[in-house]
Amino acid sequence: MNVNIGKWDAYVRLGLAMVLIVWGVHDLDWWGYFGMVLLLLGAFLLLTVGFGWCPLYQVLGIWTCKRKEPAAADSRKENPVYTGQKMAA
Repeated sequence: MNVNIGKWDAYVRLGLAMVLIVWGVHDLDWWGYFGMVLLLLGAFLLLTVGFGWCPLYQVLGIWTCKRKEPAAADSRKENPVYTGQKMAA
């Protein structure tokens, strides 16, 4: 699981999650299911912030964070000790 949520995206999600959770707790008695949906949506946003990964972003290929450079295709080139030969027993 790769991180695909950037810092500013996490702050927006965190603020939105707090608003949804407070609104959901407030409307839970009056609206019933609507309040529960708001609570679940807020909890989902909190989880995505906590893990730094959003499944919807993964499906859509969206990255709001800086990506790390991929590892070299052949790591043996970076290892000066590797000679390509098997060690004698």
